[in-house]
Amino acid sequence: MKKHYFTRLVFLSLLGFYVSIAFGQATFNFTGSEQSYTVPAGITSLLLEVSGGQGGVGNGGSGGLGADMSGEFHVTPGEVLTVVVGGAGSQNYNNGSGGAGSGVIQADGTPLIIAGGGGGAAVNQAGLGGLITTTGGSSSGAGGSDGNGGQKGYNNGDCGWAGGGGGYIGDGYGGNGTWDGGVLPGTPGGVGAGKSWANGGAGGLGSGCQFGVDIAAPWGCGGGGTGEFGGGGGGGYSGGGGGHYVDASGNRGGAGGGSYNIGALQANTAANHSGDGVITITPLVCDAITVVGDPGAPV
Repeated sequence: MKKHYFTRLVFLSLLGFYVSIAFGQATFNFTGSEQSYTVPAGITSLLLEVSGGQGGVGNGGSGGLGADMSGEFHVTPGEVLTVVVGGAGSQNYNNGSGGAGSGVIQADGTPLIIAGGGGGAAVNQAGLGGLITTTGGSSSGAGGSDGNGGQKGYNNGDCGWAGGGGGYIGDGYGGNGTWDGGVLPGTPGGVGAGKSWANGGAGGLGSGCQFGVDIAAPWGCGGGGTGEFGGGGGGGYSGGGGGHYVDASGNRGGAGGGSYNIGALQANTAANHSGDGVITITPLVCDAITVVGDPGAPV
């Protein structure tokens, strides 16, 4: 993601220029647990740049890239923000798990910004990228909306499905313990489903086939989905739908998670970030510069 070391607006008045200047940047990387940021004294505006985790590779497919989201936000000096950096998915037997979402959240639980993770790859098909819309992407299973998780993949009688990614308030949908995991939408928080941030943000675990040793999908805001053949849905504000490796319509790879942004001066890019998620926080200071002479003259 492009780093904005200086703000993009200059406010001009008859009395002088007012320029927001960035300083004291802090970068947060994936740790598997929540982190915190305390707004410095005298600071009332932050630039937040947030990237979701990439989906995992499959046997013959690449993981979908995470979304990049940025904006400027009004804050209070001394305010403590929760920082959630989502992890990248990994290969689980033949599939890739979905990447997890990343976000910055206020103390009362209000999200400021969330970037969706990319969908995991399937056998011979790439995962889909994280989105900049609030709704998660659809694959074999439909993406979630309004902060809810994505559906699992499904093909009657076949175990090659993957769970949906978790959203901000609702878990992804997974299997019910049977071979094909049950009909759509699946079981909320079931086998292979990513958990919502409200439910801890854990990545999905388990599959229908159970041919290999299952590896958990990554933790984040929310967690990624997983399986063994279809690609897992990406986590985010709303979760991406899980894939199925023999889906009749070709929806094999997992879909990317949705994103959320209430900031000013937004710069959002879908399917743009590789690897684990990352969050950069930059304080912005408004300085007054006195104008000498004609305010319309070049400076």
